[in-house]
Amino acid sequence: MKKIFILILIVICISTLIACNTSKINTPEAINMYSHLTGFKGLELYVWTDNKTNQVFCGMLEGTNRNKNEQDYKIVRDNPVTIEKITAILGDYNKDMFVIIIGLDEVLSQNTITILKSYFDKLQMPNILYKTNE
Repeated sequence: MKKIFILILIVICISTLIACNTSKINTPEAINMYSHLTGFKGLELYVWTDNKTNQVFCGMLEGTNRNKNEQDYKIVRDNPVTIEKITAILGDYNKDMFVIIIGLDEVLSQNTITILKSYFDKLQMPNILYKTNE
C-alpha cells in the first residue's frame, strides 16, 4: 500500500511540473509584448526547440543596431509562444515588415526552416529572412 501511495505521489508531482512548464506558453503577457513591438528597425524572431517535447517555440525582439545579450535572450526564452501564435501575431504587422528569423540555441536546421515556412509563407510577407550559416 505504501508503494502505491508513493507511486501516486510521484505521478502527481511529475504532472504538476509538466503543467507548470506548459502554463508559461502563449501567456497573455507574452502575446501582448510581441503584439506591440514598434518594428521601426524590423523584428528579430528567435526560434528554439524544446529537447524534451521536440516542440518549436518562438519569441520576438525589436531590431536594433546592437548585438543582443543574455538578458535579451532570457526575456525571449521566458515568454515562449508557439509557431501558430507567433504566425497570428505577425499577421497583424505591416506586410512589408522586415523580419529576420534566428535560431536561439543553434543555427536553424533545414527541417526547422521547412516547418516555419509552412506557417510563415501564408503571411505573404516578402521580407522574412532565415539566418543560416550557409
